[in-house]
Amino acid sequence: MFDATLRELDVDRIDLTLLHAPPCVPGTDWNQGCGGPAPQDAVYPHLCDCSAPEPCEMIQQQWRALEEMYAAGRTRAIGVSNYCSACLDCISKVATVAPHVNQLYFHAGMGGADPAGLVSYTRRMGAAVQAYRPLAQGQLLHDDTVERIAWDHGKSAAQVAMRWVFQQGHGLVTTTENKAHMTGNLDIFDWTLTASEMEDLNDLHGHPDNIVGTLCVL
Repeated sequence: MFDATLRELDVDRIDLTLLHAPPCVPGTDWNQGCGGPAPQDAVYPHLCDCSAPEPCEMIQQQWRALEEMYAAGRTRAIGVSNYCSACLDCISKVATVAPHVNQLYFHAGMGGADPAGLVSYTRRMGAAVQAYRPLAQGQLLHDDTVERIAWDHGKSAAQVAMRWVFQQGHGLVTTTENKAHMTGNLDIFDWTLTASEMEDLNDLHGHPDNIVGTLCVL
């Protein structure tokens, strides 16, 4: 599979290879959700219980395969996406190379700068946090607090939402086909949010949706 990917991309190696999501418990339907413990966690409620033997074993097998690709020099870095702390812990039991990246659906309004302790857990493993959909699928573009801060800085709401992520030392991924948006996305590096503004964004509520929460449990 990896060889086929390299051939399709016409490259000798890839910059970053990620496991997209933790596996569901065998015998369950991905679209219906996999069984998790009861009671379910309020922040990351269900789908893959990585503390259970079967999904943990699957994750460990997948991680060993990535480590082989990394050792062979066919990928510069390896990591995971949408992995909660239980799934990271499962990997840590067998890893000879810790994940370089944990790519998460992460944005202001999810319960502070460290929802359910996942950001700090990821960093303790030595992995970088990479946020995707930092605009909360567009919800933050119309948030009163975000718009107020944007007005004070002469920036857009999108730039404020992205700066909140970047100022915490995280990477971020955005997608757009709009050239003006692409240019605006780069204008987050030469200015800073104040400590009080960061706190206001940390305390933001009303946007609790998170994709990690639909994929695995703590």
